[in-house]
Amino acid sequence: MDVITYSTLFPNAGQPRHGLFVEARLRELRRRHDVDAQVVAPVPWFPLRHPAFGQYAQFAKASRETQRDTVRVYHPRYFLPPKIGMHVAPRTLAAGSTATVARCVASAASRPVLDAHYFYPDGVAAAHIAQVQKLPLVISARGSDVNLLPQNRAVRRRMLWAAQRADALVAVSKALGERMAQIGMPKDKIHVLRNGVDLDTFQMCDRRAAKREIGIDGPLILSVGNLYELKGHDLVIEALAQHPRASLVIAGSGPELEALKSCAERHN
Repeated sequence: MDVITYSTLFPNAGQPRHGLFVEARLRELRRRHDVDAQVVAPVPWFPLRHPAFGQYAQFAKASRETQRDTVRVYHPRYFLPPKIGMHVAPRTLAAGSTATVARCVASAASRPVLDAHYFYPDGVAAAHIAQVQKLPLVISARGSDVNLLPQNRAVRRRMLWAAQRADALVAVSKALGERMAQIGMPKDKIHVLRNGVDLDTFQMCDRRAAKREIGIDGPLILSVGNLYELKGHDLVIEALAQHPRASLVIAGSGPELEALKSCAERHN
């Protein structure tokens, strides 16, 4: 079976931890089944790598083509204009990556399945590409793409069009699958496939010893995730006031680092 995984959520040289969960699922799929995979992970176009340009400079560091875990990964560029990017992204994403997907199709031994991750704009762009290339399409919803983005009517309409075009839809939790059906996606196409846990990386250990290692005694609250506003780490910091005996550890990196440090200082 040939698969083309399509998503802007995939690690690259500028963003090495970006979309690791997509890579992990593909790796496990290949380990368990006879699958030949290629990855098309588009990156917004930006010409300069100077650190002064922040996240945009990270985009420029991504190589056009690389290999990870014996899988060929392509990073075609697409245009993402500031402020209006969300509204035009499906079209610019499809325009920037259709030729790369076509190359993958041409090199595959059999007609591949297009495996898209994150419903908007990735899934919508993938639906346009699948229509042109006449490929079977699977779209995986990941969370905020279904829980938040459909509040915009235009975005919701495009997502529902892509859901109708897809051969199957994947939700990473039962609640997410129910939400997909609630906003109008076809129930008979929705399959719940939960995120797995790599037990070689994550293992049970002695809790008391682990807390001693980081100098904490007593109840511990752990908040893990990228340091973005939508993750709500600030809410956990504020809630800690209701649990004065507890300690909070936040594990992650991202643009909200300094703001979260300030929030922690304000709440002592």
